[in-house]
Amino acid sequence: MNDLPRQFGRYLLQQRLGRGGMAEVFRATVDGPGGFSRPVAIKRILPEYSQDEWFTRMIADEARIVSRLAHPNIVQILDAGEVDGSWYIAFELVDGTDLFQLLQRIYSRGQALPQAYACHIAAEVAAGLDHAHSRRDEHGQPLGIVHRDVSPQNVLLSWLGEVKLGDFGIARARQRTSETQAGTIKGKIYYMSPEQARGETVDHRSDLFAVGILLYETLCTQPLYDDDDALHLLDTVAAGRWHWPSDAELKIPAPLRQVVTTALAPDLNARYQSGRALREALLAAMDTCGLRADRDAFGAWLRDQNQVPDDRPPETSSGTGERRWYSSHRVQAAVDKASLPQQVEMTRPHLTPPLRAMAPAQPVGPPTAMPPQLLKPSLPPIAHPQPPDDWQMPDVVLPAPRHLSAVDDGSKPASLGLLAATTLVWLLAIVLGTLAALIARE
Repeated sequence: MNDLPRQFGRYLLQQRLGRGGMAEVFRATVDGPGGFSRPVAIKRILPEYSQDEWFTRMIADEARIVSRLAHPNIVQILDAGEVDGSWYIAFELVDGTDLFQLLQRIYSRGQALPQAYACHIAAEVAAGLDHAHSRRDEHGQPLGIVHRDVSPQNVLLSWLGEVKLGDFGIARARQRTSETQAGTIKGKIYYMSPEQARGETVDHRSDLFAVGILLYETLCTQPLYDDDDALHLLDTVAAGRWHWPSDAELKIPAPLRQVVTTALAPDLNARYQSGRALREALLAAMDTCGLRADRDAFGAWLRDQNQVPDDRPPETSSGTGERRWYSSHRVQAAVDKASLPQQVEMTRPHLTPPLRAMAPAQPVGPPTAMPPQLLKPSLPPIAHPQPPDDWQMPDVVLPAPRHLSAVDDGSKPASLGLLAATTLVWLLAIVLGTLAALIARE
């Protein structure tokens, strides 16, 4: 298929990314309404095998297996189907490279992969495998997924630093319809476990052996087996024979060598029994060796090695800007510092929020009179008892208080306190007289 780009169902095939023994992979896009467009990877069965029932069942099995997996370290499936007799699977597009190309590039330059990133890649692959190995169906039964092809070509590395395991094309699972014949060997010999090379039934620990090979090769920057004779190589792999490079003791710390040795144990029971156990042991060894790695740091290193532009805009740095406490960026001054009022300081921002600009003060006019109904609440009038028309205030004669006439020299006035008390007594007498008159009238 050289007439690219080409429409394939609802996908537009744009570029061929690779071709294998049974399928080819394309970079494609799928469009939708409102300008929606998403890049995807299309794995399409080769035309010469499109009518082969066994091959079509294999790709259908892969789609069925991967559809049950949802993990950040596993390439996610988006769609599967058939277009003009060709079966396909649509995967998320991992924009980056793969571990095989990375090792090839580093080896050609005479360099070495930083140990922290070598451990990071292996730990991420182990996390994805642990998810696949532990998956169960809707009835709680283990799916029994075994990848059987964990190799550098199937470890995808995005420019953002993501590590994703792909290509479950020959994966073994309990619900698979296309079974492997007894004695048939599937996978790449260089990354097989001893039991896989012997044609025996494998379980998830075979995948962990392959992770050990990946860790060995990324730490040493050389293959575990250096043999071009297929038969001799198969015997070596089946026997579980391998050795460290002569300078490994000087270059690779002992804790990391112990993790590799355990992962590559020929005895199944001597290996790590789960991907989680392998990952935890590897992270502990990294901590012991003082190695640190995360996705962002690995992505930045990977982009630098491949001269890929950074995924984020570069930071703006200038001596004329002022650094804010809530940002690591420097904000460019829009005006000349000398033109600012003397009250504005450009030395160092405070932790308090800036004051808002206030409008000029407006002249204040005379107050507006309020309506009477707003000044007094509208309460109902209180009915007070009225005295009779012929009623008169009775004459009340009160004796003068003795202390009012008792002055020191006859010329000084009485104190204000005594005067107030006298007034209070007089008012009380009036009230009592009024009440007495009302009672008598009734």
